[in-house]
Amino acid sequence: GTPMVANLARAGHELYVHDLDPARTKQVADAHPVHAAGSLSELAPAEVVVTMLPNGHIVRDIYLGTGGLASALGRGTIAVDMSSSDPAGTRALGAELAPFGITLVDAPVSGAVPRATNATLAIMIGGDDAAAIERVKPVLSAMGNRLFETGGLGTGHAMKALNNFVAA
Repeated sequence: GTPMVANLARAGHELYVHDLDPARTKQVADAHPVHAAGSLSELAPAEVVVTMLPNGHIVRDIYLGTGGLASALGRGTIAVDMSSSDPAGTRALGAELAPFGITLVDAPVSGAVPRATNATLAIMIGGDDAAAIERVKPVLSAMGNRLFETGGLGTGHAMKALNNFVAA
């Protein structure tokens, strides 16, 4: 995620970064013009929250676990999950976030670290809210030069899984 943070900052986006490891948060904040968030609650004013985590279970816990973001974020926030998550879990999380007024968009990437570094990732975008997808495209465009709208919520993650299968 660090190269993606660099590209977002370079594009002029105001960023707050958070990692469970405070030393990692500090390392990223020292290297880039971003704000270091010491806790998830410090992300509450965000209009867009981007997660790049190992799997969808962790993403779900970030939003709905004890002290999760869902209760702190404002209505109208867009959550963009760029992790390699399960499509069914993504659809379920979208339904669970809806009562909080949070719209979920899945946008996993392909291209590994070299393409993350030079902002040429391929990004597969799934979502049920076309307006939300349009709102996050400037954020996604700062990280990738090939944006593919794949359909409803979860289809970005499904396409990522298919892409990995074909590549293997």
